[in-house]
Amino acid sequence: ILFEGYSKVLSGGVHIGYSIVRYEFDNKKKQFIATTFLKTNEFGGNLTESLKAFSTDDMKPISYQYTTLIGKDVKTIDAKIDKNKLLASVKMGNKTEKISKDLPKGSFLSSFLAYVMLRSPTGFKADTKYDFQAIAEEDGSLSPGIAMIKTQENYNGLKAFRVLNEFKGTKFISMVSDKGEVYSTKS
Repeated sequence: ILFEGYSKVLSGGVHIGYSIVRYEFDNKKKQFIATTFLKTNEFGGNLTESLKAFSTDDMKPISYQYTTLIGKDVKTIDAKIDKNKLLASVKMGNKTEKISKDLPKGSFLSSFLAYVMLRSPTGFKADTKYDFQAIAEEDGSLSPGIAMIKTQENYNGLKAFRVLNEFKGTKFISMVSDKGEVYSTKS
C-alpha cells in the first residue's frame, strides 16, 4: 500500500460526505492500482461513486471500472487500454454506448496524476509546471490539463506542496506530500 486516506467532504464548511482513496503497487504484476469511493448525502446530491484503475509500472493505462449512482440513475464504464487505444463500454440505465479512441503517447489515467508527476525528471519541486493529457475516468474522455507546484509549506504540521490543477475546465488546489499523498483538495 502506497497511500490510504479517509477524507471528509465539505461544502461551504458543512459535512456532506466522505471519500476513501487507496493506492497500491502489485510487485508481481508490476502494476499500480487506484481504488476510490465517494459518498455524499442529500446536500451533496446523494452521489455514490467508485473507481478501480490499473496502470503499468511506467504509468501506461491498463484498464478501469467506474460506477456512479446519483439518486436512482446508475452509470458504469468498463474500459481497457491496449496499444494506445481506449475501448470502453458505457452503460446508463438500459442504454449501452461503446467508446473507441486512439490515445497519444504519454496519456495516463487521471487518478494517477501525482505518481506521473513523481516519475517525471523533476519530481515534486516548487515552481514546476506539468502539462499533460489524461483520461477522465468518469466519462472516458481525453483532456489536457496543467498541474503547477507553487510552494512547499506547512499543512497541519506536515510539509506539503501547494499544487494548482486545471483539468476538464475545473480548477482546484491540492496539498500534496513529497510522496504524492494528497492531504486536501479544494475545488
